[in-house]
This record gives sequence, C-alpha cells and structure tokens, in this order.
Amino acid sequence: MDGNVIGTCKVTVLQLIQDVKTWWDSVYLMIQQLWLLEQPIDAFLDHPNNRDLKKYKLSQMEWNVL
Repeated sequence: MDGNVIGTCKVTVLQLIQDVKTWWDSVYLMIQQLWLLEQPIDAFLDHPNNRDLKKYKLSQMEWNVL
C-alpha cells in the first residue's frame, strides 16, 4: 500500500488504541476510533494489493452494530 488511502480519505494518522485491563473504557475508545476510520479501513481492504485481507472487511450491518 502506498499511503494513498490516507490522502484519499483525508484522515490524519492516529496511534492504535489498545485494550488495557485496568482502563475500563479502553474497548469503547478502540471501537470509537475504528468507527471514525470506517472509510479508510474499507478503502484499504478493497485495494487490489490486499485481496488476502478482504475476508476481514466488516459488512454494513457489522459497522452499524459497532
């Protein structure tokens, strides 16, 4: 991937939020950030170079559940 997804979707690079057992809302923050990045994530997974990752793409119903 050449980084065009970030430019095309006009998002800033974010640091990954990880689950922390002692931080009760870390899962919520992870899901919130994932939701904000729906468009670039889908664009990345749709890229021809990432065919092997396409199986991880969420359906619209799965995005709605989040």
